[in-house]
Amino acid sequence: MTLIEQALSTATDTREFLVGPGVITELDGLFKRNLPGAKALVVSDETTWRVAGERVRDNLCRAGVGCLEPLIFPAEPAPYADTDFLGRVREALETGGPDARAVAVGAGTINDLCKRASYELERPYICVATAASVDGYASFGAPITKDGFKKTWPCSAPRAILADSEILLTAPRSLTASGYADLAAKIPGGADWIIADALGEHPIRKDVWETTQVPLLGWLDNPAGLAAGDAKAMGDLFTGLAMTGFAMQTMHDSRPASGAEHLFSHCWEMIDVRCPDGTHPSHGDKVGIGSLCTTHMMESFFSRRFSRSDIDAAMAAYPSPEARKASIEALFAPGPMRDEIVATAMGKFISPEALRVRLERLADVWDTLAAKVKDRLLPFAELRRRFEEAGCPTRPEQIGVAPEDVLVCAKMAQTIRKRYTILDLAFETGRLDSISAELAHIW
Repeated sequence: MTLIEQALSTATDTREFLVGPGVITELDGLFKRNLPGAKALVVSDETTWRVAGERVRDNLCRAGVGCLEPLIFPAEPAPYADTDFLGRVREALETGGPDARAVAVGAGTINDLCKRASYELERPYICVATAASVDGYASFGAPITKDGFKKTWPCSAPRAILADSEILLTAPRSLTASGYADLAAKIPGGADWIIADALGEHPIRKDVWETTQVPLLGWLDNPAGLAAGDAKAMGDLFTGLAMTGFAMQTMHDSRPASGAEHLFSHCWEMIDVRCPDGTHPSHGDKVGIGSLCTTHMMESFFSRRFSRSDIDAAMAAYPSPEARKASIEALFAPGPMRDEIVATAMGKFISPEALRVRLERLADVWDTLAAKVKDRLLPFAELRRRFEEAGCPTRPEQIGVAPEDVLVCAKMAQTIRKRYTILDLAFETGRLDSISAELAHIW
């Protein structure tokens, strides 16, 4: 059984995955095998229609598949994954009748819109990828913005995914760089999973680890080749992104795909950071900078031993529930979003008794845990070098974040999700402020 077959055998939604040069010619068979008797609604924007959408529709029509009038969004302004665009995809599917099925031709946004709209109508769909830019193609959820707040909405992954590497190679370099950074984020994300496993917060699932973390460095070993248009490097990148999505399907959890680096990204989305040219940084750009931040934090944290002699000092620095709630409220503007964040953060704020037990466990497993984390990480300097070769941002200013503001970003990021990461471990040991402050000076 190949690695892809192994991943698909436990994925809950995706049945077929085709990647390679020229595979777009196999779309008609893919569609008929996975959506027999359905009509195709091709959803794209003007750019992805020109790159692949028209060929997709022509391929299906020639093969005798019923083709509805395509839904083509303008290229400028680009479609956005919010409830407005979502409603338009859903309306097109409903207008097409009960046999209409979406064929998403595009990257993250188009796929997310089709994913959620199809889920709401209880209809499977197919995705034709046009850029190796995100891991969300194969994931079970879709990040959709409602009332200015982005959250991941539950929905099924595509029934089948097709990625023609010749088409992927035509994507703007910035999209490929974004995908590289998103896949590289699984390195510190995996280290976060090791931490959570060691402290009894989230056990590692061995089969998922083997299909994602074990081959991960191999998928990432040729960033210069990606920038130069190497087809194998592109195929490896997209395969890695898709395999991460299949892992999320298997677990119905995003733990295989994200750790603290994604929490940094979510915070920057909440405060609407902008690049120097006024545009929004991509998801990959944000998690790439987040990966550099968390990698350095892990290196710094595990460079100084935590032993049982450090427990009393950590306990003394641990705030009361009232002080903790007040400190969280001070980080965010009043409103429903802050209320939700406070509830989440206080939900994972453990008692002093539970904290002492956790810190004792940390002291006891320190040597093993530190070695495992170090073995999983790419060193900060090496990760930054690879990002430079792939064309990814390597400094926070490139995504609109001042280095001196990263400390408060780390404090915010620690509060917004229940997932246990290096940020929680640093907070509970009293080291979050000190290792976060270093982030202002490492660039």
